[in-house]
Amino acid sequence: NKIRYISFSARALTKSERNYSTTKRELLAIVYIFTKYHQWLYGNPFTLYTDHKALVYLNTQDIPNPMMLNWFETIFNYTFSVVHRPGIDNVLPDALSRLFSDEDNKLEGGKTEKILSNSSHTSATQTNSDTTDGNTNRIAAVKAVDYMTPPPEERHSLLLNAHLLGHYGADHIVTTLHNDNLHWTNMKQEALSLVGNCPDCQLYNVGKHGYHPPRSILADAPGDHWAMDLGSFNVTSSNGNNYILVMVDMFTRFTILRALPDKSGATIAK
Repeated sequence: NKIRYISFSARALTKSERNYSTTKRELLAIVYIFTKYHQWLYGNPFTLYTDHKALVYLNTQDIPNPMMLNWFETIFNYTFSVVHRPGIDNVLPDALSRLFSDEDNKLEGGKTEKILSNSSHTSATQTNSDTTDGNTNRIAAVKAVDYMTPPPEERHSLLLNAHLLGHYGADHIVTTLHNDNLHWTNMKQEALSLVGNCPDCQLYNVGKHGYHPPRSILADAPGDHWAMDLGSFNVTSSNGNNYILVMVDMFTRFTILRALPDKSGATIAK
């Protein structure tokens, strides 16, 4: 069961490929590897690991994504399954696309100053080039986004997982899935329906509009919910106390009273 690595490969993107969407660049890497290692992969079922979640649904598209059409025959000439591996666990491929400092290649003394001088000149040149290109932001704003469509049976769990990150609303759910390059028809409506049927959201969320009468506080067991308040008096006790802390268990109505010299957070916590 020991993994034995046969080969590693990587290449730089061309100028036009740098304008591809994230998903299309990830797909380009897959096509590159399929083509390079065709003699080993063709005719042999294999597993493709990726840290780009949208590509998990590469084999489940009812209608091919437009970005897949150019590579459709190349991709589906192979028999493979796709498994998502989170980026934090996908360390090895990153070694092919990261620049690390080489401790053995550090220069001695006098050459350092010259290198720094050239680096400063290069940095300034790049800065001027960026500032004179007024179309940079405009190009970034209109760059296309390529989405993958998950199968219908998995959509509810994807919506639910995005919602349970913090019981967020429909807009946040859609944004989360779009960040994973996932989309399907009526996604927003399904997200609204999910949030509208979430028991916790209905119980605790307060709407932004309309009249909201007081709600009953529900407690399911002793100690599940405590109500607390501070009372003050115009007299000081012999022990120097001016306030009283009242704590009531909403389930059993068990009450705790504590005299306090002041109402600071530190005193209440003690």
